[in-house]
Parts: sequence; structure tokens; C-alpha cells
Amino acid sequence: MALTDILAAITLEADRKIEEARKTHQKDISAMREDSERTIAKRRQEVSVEKQRKMKQLTSKAESHATALKRNALLRKKKELLDAVYENVTKDLCNLDD
Repeated sequence: MALTDILAAITLEADRKIEEARKTHQKDISAMREDSERTIAKRRQEVSVEKQRKMKQLTSKAESHATALKRNALLRKKKELLDAVYENVTKDLCNLDD
């Protein structure tokens, strides 16, 4: 009978330790899962912010490029007009009687 009691006590102790280990393991797994989810959420937020920053940067570059193209077109037209005026003035000066 004493041997049976000892075996029962050992079995109970082993079962208790197994259950305790399972609980600890579950807590660790839950903590790792939560940490992983937080890390993923943080990374998604960082990616979103970076995406918005790049979109603004590209928009700004496109606007600057469009402004430069418009300015260059205007300058080309002004140069054409000035060249035409210069040519007309040169012709008129050449046709003047001395």
C-alpha cells in the first residue's frame, strides 16, 4: 500500500509539473504571438508612412518637372520672338538710306 501511495504521489506530482509546463509554454507562445503581431503592425505602419512619403516626393518631382517644362517652353517662345524681332530690326537697319 505504501508503494501504491508513493506511485500515486509521484504520478500526481508529474501530472502537476506537466500541466504547469503546458501553461508556461502556452503563456510563452501567446507572448511571442502578441509580440509578433505588434512587430508586424508596427512594420506595416512604417511601410505605409514610407509609401506616403514617397508618393509625396514623386508628386513634388512631377510638379517641379512640369513647371520646368512649362518655363522652358515659354523661354523658347520668347527666344523665337526676340530672334524674329532682332531679324526684322536688322533688316530695317540695313534698308535705311544713309
